[in-house]
Amino acid sequence: MTLRNASVALALVSPAVAVAEMASLESIKRGDPEQSYQYARCAAFYLANVEWAGQTIGEEVFEASKKSVEDLLLIATMVRLSNSDGNRGTAHVAETVNLDTREIADLYLENYRRSYALRGTAWEANPIWESDAETCKPVAEAASQIANELGDQK
Repeated sequence: MTLRNASVALALVSPAVAVAEMASLESIKRGDPEQSYQYARCAAFYLANVEWAGQTIGEEVFEASKKSVEDLLLIATMVRLSNSDGNRGTAHVAETVNLDTREIADLYLENYRRSYALRGTAWEANPIWESDAETCKPVAEAASQIANELGDQK
């Protein structure tokens, strides 16, 4: 096998491997992940859903999802700041939360693409989507409540 053929084969295999390794948020939470992870993960979930659905979702759903992403990113940043040693600035922490969220959203999108390719649907009968939709709902609701309370204090 030539180097060119090997790199093409690797490029074709890599996304499937990454998707196959994606575990549900519920299973990850049992392993006691870093405290901000659930917020970044749920922000990524809602972001990927909006990106996948595109123009097919209504404006109300789009705006609600956008607000959920913003609230979850805010809370993830605050949690990371509270757990830091004070040497990292807010802008740096927010940037890393955004980068982590983008990376996770890309994993969701790969999962949706693979599900669509295999079953003709991105979300239905997709165990990651079904589990994370259920797990992220209360996380997003709590983040929204905290964000609203913080906004009231301004």
